[in-house]
Amino acid sequence: MSKSAQPDLFHSPGEWHFDGPPHNHIVWCGPEQRVCFLTSDGPSTANARLISAAPDLLEACELAVAAFDCAPSHFSRDHVREIYALREAIFKATGKKS
Repeated sequence: MSKSAQPDLFHSPGEWHFDGPPHNHIVWCGPEQRVCFLTSDGPSTANARLISAAPDLLEACELAVAAFDCAPSHFSRDHVREIYALREAIFKATGKKS
């Protein structure tokens, strides 16, 4: 679950995971709470892995941006593109600029 610095961000709490047979995965955030059901002829296992990792990925992006914001002098100009990409990913997930 994301420990987001943005108090008005709400996503389903809990440790997200998935199960089910190939092409029929369920992403869960609790014993009785489904996040989504994936059925497809495509890469449903890869999609289920990515969706179930979403809260952890958001938290990692927020932590990386916070580290940059606290000590920008520790980063080189070469990191500007990466920091921008992290901020854009946070915006895509939360709808808020970081």
